[in-house]
Amino acid sequence: MTKSPFIIAGALIFWSWQTGLWWLGLPLALLAELPAYLNGHWELSLKERQRVADLCSIAVVLSAGYVYINQPPFGNAVIRTMQWSPVIFFPLFAIQTYSGRSGIELSVLFLSLRGNRFGGNELVNLQPIYLVLCLIGAAMQLPSNDISYYQGLGMMAVWALLPMRRQNRIPFTWLLNFSFAIAIGFSMSLGLTLLQAELEEYIIAWLADSYADDTDLYRSTTAIGDVGRLKLSEQVVLRVWPDKPLFLSPLLLRSGSFTSYANGVWVTNRVSFNALNSNALGWNLLSSNGQANNWVQIAMQLDRGKGILPLPNGNQTLQGLKGAQLIGNNFGTVQVTEGPDFAQYKVKYGAPFTQSQPQTHDLRTPAIERPILQQTIKNLGLKKLNTPQILDRLQSFFQQQFKYSLHLPTPPLGQSPLTHFLTQGRTGHCEYFATAAVLLLRQAGIPARYVHGWSVQEYSDLEQAYVARARHAHAWVLVWSNGAWQDFDSTPPLWGTLEAEKRPWWGIIQDLWGWAHYRLATQNEPGQTNNLWLIIGLIVLISLLTWRIARHGKRVARIRIATVTETTVATIFSPIEHVLSLRTRARLKGETLRNWLNNLQVKGEAGITELLALMDLYYRQRFDPVGLSVQDTKKLQHGLKTWLANYQ
Repeated sequence: MTKSPFIIAGALIFWSWQTGLWWLGLPLALLAELPAYLNGHWELSLKERQRVADLCSIAVVLSAGYVYINQPPFGNAVIRTMQWSPVIFFPLFAIQTYSGRSGIELSVLFLSLRGNRFGGNELVNLQPIYLVLCLIGAAMQLPSNDISYYQGLGMMAVWALLPMRRQNRIPFTWLLNFSFAIAIGFSMSLGLTLLQAELEEYIIAWLADSYADDTDLYRSTTAIGDVGRLKLSEQVVLRVWPDKPLFLSPLLLRSGSFTSYANGVWVTNRVSFNALNSNALGWNLLSSNGQANNWVQIAMQLDRGKGILPLPNGNQTLQGLKGAQLIGNNFGTVQVTEGPDFAQYKVKYGAPFTQSQPQTHDLRTPAIERPILQQTIKNLGLKKLNTPQILDRLQSFFQQQFKYSLHLPTPPLGQSPLTHFLTQGRTGHCEYFATAAVLLLRQAGIPARYVHGWSVQEYSDLEQAYVARARHAHAWVLVWSNGAWQDFDSTPPLWGTLEAEKRPWWGIIQDLWGWAHYRLATQNEPGQTNNLWLIIGLIVLISLLTWRIARHGKRVARIRIATVTETTVATIFSPIEHVLSLRTRARLKGETLRNWLNNLQVKGEAGITELLALMDLYYRQRFDPVGLSVQDTKKLQHGLKTWLANYQ
């Protein structure tokens, strides 16, 4: 491959073609070929070469971390980093190219071989490695129907391998055989792609059947029946900017509503989702008929561009998410089926939810719970009260006689968790309170639904916004009152304060990380501060590092001897190399001494075995900063002098 002219420049141009990064690929291609036309080279010390390698390693970690913060998941960070690997590792490749060396010491590439470790001075040619990096980088995230990569890969392979064919082989025959190999490889790649697609569909279908609770929009499992402490995360999942400060009560953002309950599981009837249409004013939701005067802006991360949007009660118009695809149902659930990784939208809302009228299932209670429901209604005297009075009585009942806790008491054997909650335990979290309130209202003849979503109540000075953490996930009630679905929260209002008091000491670190993630993910969004200063800072830093390394480098003129061999400085091996060049053939450009001697030994040249035995000492004398001991120096000089006396 060393005989292939402009092979690295061609690989970089090919990488630019596939990634669209022409503004980077073309200058790098020019820089890669420029040393061949310079009258000299740039010699860096071993320590400086190691610093360049360390800088490339740090760049890999920073690039992967930046992409992971900006565009998770981790797999995407790996793909993007591999795509940019020709840029990240170009400084290391340039060290070899501009120094005129045939390779880079292994101690430069591996920390474990530094400090005069055995094998650290062995040279490795980075040209084929960098060529492979360019080809791999060009292959990242290709369109499924694009075969241009395979065409370009075939051309690059011919370009690299054609000069290496046997000289007695007819070029046409070689090209024909190589074309068959490329066709077979392309067919296998296409078959593997189709097989991967089939396996993905099978696995997704299997997961959907096995874990319906986690993938079904129509089903939600409450935590009723789980014994022990529920572990909730401090991670910020929503950022909210309401038009008015939330002084008196939290803002409830609904994700889904559910109608049927049995054995701790809430399920809604199967309803169809319809595509929502957008216009100049935004997305028309029309979940209520009243006047909408309130606004709230929400920011959240989606799972690969998909997810359910938390919305306030009575939402009518949604602005933002241009180019996304939204679907909704009559229960007020809105889902993004295709959109950005990070969603920012604004919702206009006002009058309560009226889109879905009460149905028979909104009055249904499970038979196993009816005795305790009827007894509780009788004890509270709810039968003769109207809906507002019943709601006030239930609110007082739960706030005065119950306690909020994440530590759930164990119900007696044979008693349902809900019955134990209403009779003996009197302790639970929001899902207990919401479930009990829904079923009591239904038993009293009032339509009600179980809903879950987020309770927005915490203001962050760091982000200048209200935030909803994972522990702010909440469940409450939609009750049919005055011709609309009204929010009714039966959970004692101090539940948020109780959970906040148990926040771990490292919560501020998690908040800083989440804030940085959000800022990086939305840096190009309208209304966000442009982080051009960050890019300028990185450019200045890289320029300073480049200047510092270049200042410590040593520019050396090229030395050309009568043979084809090129070397940087005259060495004690030069006389022997001159003798062998006259007797057999000169060392090729880019061919290491060890490889040259190995090739001569294969051809049966005399005296090569003795020279190979001296190569380790010679490389240490040339490249080891410590050098050789006096005894090893004498051994090397005596061996070379003896060889010249015997074979000159």
